[in-house]
Amino acid sequence: MAAADFQTGVIPEGFAFDQDGNAIDLTKMVVVLPPPANSGLGWGSVWFSVGADFGDVRLRVATFVNGAWAIEFWDVPRVGNRVTKTLPTNVQKISVGRAKKTGTDLANNAPVSWLLEAALQ
Repeated sequence: MAAADFQTGVIPEGFAFDQDGNAIDLTKMVVVLPPPANSGLGWGSVWFSVGADFGDVRLRVATFVNGAWAIEFWDVPRVGNRVTKTLPTNVQKISVGRAKKTGTDLANNAPVSWLLEAALQ
């Protein structure tokens, strides 16, 4: 089995984006800097995961790869496994913030954590 490294943190409370994806409060964002996946610099595959409890949470997850942002919305259930994505080669940064599912969404303070895992070559 290959060795691995990891880092974890929390997504700040409060909505960063409304239900249409428009910014509300960028101080509620976190930017995570992953190691260069499959780059020949000693790192293999890299994974980014999020998990929630006490409420289902929608996150806006953006990855910066090859000079452009790719934006996705992830629904993170309180009951269920964490949501995980294998990061592509050349990803430089990830930004994550809570997004409202609807205009009346109240899950702005349910605990949400992130996990970055990287295989060592």
